[in-house]
Amino acid sequence: RGFQKNDHVQCSLGADDGIGICIALQLLNKLEDIKIIFTTQEEMGGIGAYTACYNKDFFKNINFFIQADRKGNSDLIIDTNGIKSGSDDFISDISDLSEKYGYKENIGTFTDVGIFSEEFKLSGVNISCGYKNEHMKSEYTVISDAENCLNYIHDILIKLNNHNPYPIEIIQPNWRYYGNTFYQEIEYHCNRCVDFDCLNCKWYNML
Repeated sequence: RGFQKNDHVQCSLGADDGIGICIALQLLNKLEDIKIIFTTQEEMGGIGAYTACYNKDFFKNINFFIQADRKGNSDLIIDTNGIKSGSDDFISDISDLSEKYGYKENIGTFTDVGIFSEEFKLSGVNISCGYKNEHMKSEYTVISDAENCLNYIHDILIKLNNHNPYPIEIIQPNWRYYGNTFYQEIEYHCNRCVDFDCLNCKWYNML
């Protein structure tokens, strides 16, 4: 029926991930030798990212992935989607920039860059870009943190321009992340799970 005058629609600022889009567009405007991809439905299981993976030609000549879609101002997510997505070589090669801009390695849960890293076996990281209280009415952005993220990514791309690819080894994860919980993949039960509620699952609690 569409929205009516007195409808109350809960929404947030959209900083998650409007800030990441803004950063990507700024980099696209500044640099020539980069590829940008915008996906949909990341928080519905990465539907857009999985679909994008079918376009193999687009992903040719890519050496690593960077995503700006993390809350706060200091996380360099090198482990997400149950895999180590950031290779040791990649992390080492940007360590001076990480120190300069105040970023430290951390572990994430599930996001698009993990899908791309796993599919193409290339290093990928997710980086804090300045928003806080994501998914809430009180969501806000610290502009100076967003600028810091932009400069961090910019300098990474400049430093690693024309660098060889950063491959990763995929070790089969023993969990996946769905919705708001870790979803254990236990062959005799969880691959047929209908509850998707690991924290209250008897099999989960027996681990």
